[in-house]
Amino acid sequence: MQGYPLVNLSPESIKKIESFSSSLPRIHSEEEALILAEKENIIVEFYDLRGFKGVLAQRRGQTFLGVNKRLPETEEIKTILHELAHYFFHWNNRFRPIFLCQEYTINREEKEADFFAWCLIGEEWRENLSWKFLS
Repeated sequence: MQGYPLVNLSPESIKKIESFSSSLPRIHSEEEALILAEKENIIVEFYDLRGFKGVLAQRRGQTFLGVNKRLPETEEIKTILHELAHYFFHWNNRFRPIFLCQEYTINREEKEADFFAWCLIGEEWRENLSWKFLS
């Protein structure tokens, strides 16, 4: 893992995420994150999600990504990228059509989603955000 902090993920997960994320543009603004979601035909909406940062859901064949509108802009960007990771990597791993992301939920899928967001988000924001994949 060249240039990355100590990561608490399997080498297979790291390789898969690094490989996929290298084909995507780095994200330096909320607009760029929204464009990335739009390219996947995902509708992004902002709500007061209370204790949740984001949600990814499918309804009638359409994918929706909800972001807590109470978050600072950098957290909104991270949340969009994090939820996109669930779409790219975890959507077919579940029997339920929804992902709800809370700060205190930490499992393999959440760590992978955060690592994907970290790989794409502009370096200028990495230090000011919390990351679930770090040991």
